[in-house]
Parts: sequence; C-alpha cells; structure tokens
Amino acid sequence: LINDRIIFIKSVLLGGYLRSVAIREKALGENHPDVAITLNNLALFYTFQGRYSEAEPLFQRYRELLKNKGDFAPLWSAGFNSRKSGGI
Repeated sequence: LINDRIIFIKSVLLGGYLRSVAIREKALGENHPDVAITLNNLALFYTFQGRYSEAEPLFQRYRELLKNKGDFAPLWSAGFNSRKSGGI
C-alpha cells in the first residue's frame, strides 16, 4: 500500500514537471531562463529515481541554455544571485 502511494505521488510529480515545461516553453519561449530551471528540476527528478538516460538530455539542454543565455543574462544573474542569498 505504501509503495502504491509512492508510485502515485511520483507519477503526479512527473506529470506536473512535464506540464510545467510545456506551459513555460509555450508562454515564455524555449530559451527562457525559467524553462531552463524547470528542465534542470525535471532532470534532477529523473536522476533521483535512477532514470539517468531520461535525465541526461535534459541536463544537456539546460547546459546549452546556460551557455547561450544571450539577452537573458541579467535575468539569469539576478535569479541565481537571489537564490544564493535566500531570495526567490
């Protein structure tokens, strides 16, 4: 019974992450920092479950977005700095 609940919770979380990526990509564009952060979170979710082959492409896309942040550079630094200092 406990295992069934855990499986259910994981499936709900996964569905939420997948919907979040799709919504953010549509609303903000595929290269927006918020999309990258959500991709990283989804990749971590897969990693914690041992689903490395599913996590790796997401980590790669996240890294590419970090490299090519372009016009979003001020947003990235503001977001990451505020997270380090306990903000956002």
